[in-house]
Amino acid sequence: MLIKNSLPDVQSETRKVNRSALDWVGMEGVALPLKVKLASGEEQEVLARADIFVDLTDPEARGIHMSRLFKGLERDFSKQTLKSARNLKTSLVELLKTHVGLSEGIRLALAFDLPLRRKALITENSGWRSYPIELEFEYREDMFVGEMRVTIVYSSTCPQSASLARVAWRDQFSADFAGKEMVSAEDVEEWLLAEEKTAATAHAQRSEADVRVLLNEDSEFLPIETIIDLTESTLGTPVQTAVKREDEQEFARLSAKNLMFAEDAARKVASSFNDKLADTKYRIEVRHLESLHAHDAVAVVSN
Repeated sequence: MLIKNSLPDVQSETRKVNRSALDWVGMEGVALPLKVKLASGEEQEVLARADIFVDLTDPEARGIHMSRLFKGLERDFSKQTLKSARNLKTSLVELLKTHVGLSEGIRLALAFDLPLRRKALITENSGWRSYPIELEFEYREDMFVGEMRVTIVYSSTCPQSASLARVAWRDQFSADFAGKEMVSAEDVEEWLLAEEKTAATAHAQRSEADVRVLLNEDSEFLPIETIIDLTESTLGTPVQTAVKREDEQEFARLSAKNLMFAEDAARKVASSFNDKLADTKYRIEVRHLESLHAHDAVAVVSN
């Protein structure tokens, strides 16, 4: 049987090695089950990937106590309900105390996919959407900073392409009814519904809004759903889950109503944030994954 005290502790050996202070030391990709409190009051279970680091301020110390960080994550964060930046700060302060004399700062990053049920546009259907969430916190000497990143997928239809498509329809209509002094409403309706008369369509593409906000330490909740809902309602064309024909037609109508370049999308979201979340520091990056080009169109705005 092994006796604990007989096992070597290389970390505490005093033999001469090249030592100095280090900015950060820790672990990445630690599996961590969590619960996220939603605006409805429900708690959604997620499996997060945690990165945990402390600085190493003692130049004579060979390393940190990674097992203490791991055990602290398990004890203080595993199955914890993510409610606010405030309760996360409390846990980080306690975790930093496991490295008194070695470290003065601690950093935690959490990444997970948050599933939310989203209703169809017209019908009573609904389905699950997965939203990538990243949270990052740093604490040292009573300084605490928290940042949240949310990625929201939507569809963008090109205004230039839509304009060119309308011209093509006009030209096709003029050619098909050339020489006719009168065109009946029935003729126009029949012409519009004939698939072979489709002259052109605007190009659209799946797009992403990468939204980063600084978290308010005094806030009672993490504004995950607030950011998602505001961004989706502003852009007007979030990707859908379950759809019937009525929903798809409504999506097509909304796409025509919300034609946008990347520049338009970034400005629209920023304007909504300035109006609805005036005290929030943000950085918004929109990326249109072009269907016309092999490259992407990107626009960035911050306050």
